[in-house]
Amino acid sequence: MSGKPTIILAVVILTWASSARAQANDRSSPLGGRSALMGNTGVALGRDGAAPFTNPATIVGINDRKIAFSVNFLALEVNRFDHFHQPGPVDPRFGNVALDQRSVSSARFNSIPSTICVFISRSSLKGEKTPVEGDPTPWEGGHQKFAICLASLEAQELLVPALSLHSPTSAGVTAQDASLSRKWNRVQFGPSYSAQVNEELALGLSLQGAYTSYSFVQDAASITSATDGTAVQSSLGAAGNGSSFDLTAILGATYEFPGATIGASVQIPSLHLTGSYAATLHQTLDTMTGSQATVASGTGTFRAKPPVRIAVGIGKALPRLTVEADVSFDFGYAQGLASSMQIDSATVTDGAIANSTFTATYAARTLPKFNASVGGEYFMTPRLSALGGIWTNVSAFGPLQPEPAPSLGNLVQARAHRVGLSLGLGSYRDGGELLLGTQLGYSWGQAIVPNLYAVPSDWSVVSSSSFSALFIIAGSTNLRAIKGAIEGVTKALTPGAVETPKTPAESK
Repeated sequence: MSGKPTIILAVVILTWASSARAQANDRSSPLGGRSALMGNTGVALGRDGAAPFTNPATIVGINDRKIAFSVNFLALEVNRFDHFHQPGPVDPRFGNVALDQRSVSSARFNSIPSTICVFISRSSLKGEKTPVEGDPTPWEGGHQKFAICLASLEAQELLVPALSLHSPTSAGVTAQDASLSRKWNRVQFGPSYSAQVNEELALGLSLQGAYTSYSFVQDAASITSATDGTAVQSSLGAAGNGSSFDLTAILGATYEFPGATIGASVQIPSLHLTGSYAATLHQTLDTMTGSQATVASGTGTFRAKPPVRIAVGIGKALPRLTVEADVSFDFGYAQGLASSMQIDSATVTDGAIANSTFTATYAARTLPKFNASVGGEYFMTPRLSALGGIWTNVSAFGPLQPEPAPSLGNLVQARAHRVGLSLGLGSYRDGGELLLGTQLGYSWGQAIVPNLYAVPSDWSVVSSSSFSALFIIAGSTNLRAIKGAIEGVTKALTPGAVETPKTPAESK
């Protein structure tokens, strides 16, 4: 068993990719393994890679010199957009455009890792075999734990290329081509510290850098028979690419009562360091009575703020059963997303061109929200357990209200609320643990798409929904097991290698 976590850890490091989630749904990517399979809990009783991000106080209870990892493998996402090909009102010049096929669907597989952490105790760093007995206070040598972690807290990727539509209309025919892609990722990384103040109370702190990247492309064009016997050609496309780097911190505490353990954590307001954003847009309309085209581009700053959050959890650990329930509250921002840009725009109307350069600031508000999770783990045998839980993940954005083209201010392309169910099995051995399971999710929300039947083309909002199935492989091992696996491979590859007898201290 000790060799398996080591092999899987190597696979995790070598297969970094991204997954399908909703834009700016913080912690939509599962953290840890045990925590994810217990319904994304862990504020009170976390003991895996999710701990530094949910409640750093809980890392003091993690075994010394431990490496924890999780990989979200083979994520299936099925997306649907209602009224995609005819999202809004039709201008009378297009006639009676009543499309039979308006909605589109897409399905993709992704492979994505989420978390990797290394935990080590203060006594190990100082070369001590165990913490000083009878003295639990950290300032005099009691139990303390350090960690260094990297986790993908959000990972959203949607790719729907080469959509086409050919349909009859009352005036003749309409032909439409469109492509859509979105990608949103937030990775947090940094050190954590936790200390057992006394037998009941533990405190913890995580300092983390948060790197957020965001990009999208929307492009659509149509040719439609007009009521006067001619044709109307229209197109609309936009793209954006931004990144933001911020510093944040998470404070946590746990207190063990005779009947249960209570945990609480708070993620404080972040410090913005740097960010950049670039955006482009094109819009055309060509009819027998006139034509118009606009090309705009902008560059500037970008900030995507990590949320300010408080979380509380209560858990109970029995000999064979562990249960936990958590609730969190995210405070909203007046400018959850923001960009200040210098914009260059060129517009042609019936052959006459007009150029302009100006600065503009765009922002998207994030709203306060609650989320909840409940989960448990039941040991069927001392080495085999069943895990499960339910959870919510509410969007921070309100109903979408797109700015009209040719504005470059549509920073939020989609929003979605998610609910999910987690199920899994855990196997525990002396060399580590291995967990296998799945998260089944359903989301519903809105998306911005082009309306090519407006004059000129503009943005409309359509409803969207999604089903997802995420296969999770997670576990942990320790440095001793890794060392043993490396030595075993070395001996196997070295002909005639003679095993060196271990000293009594090394055998422990």
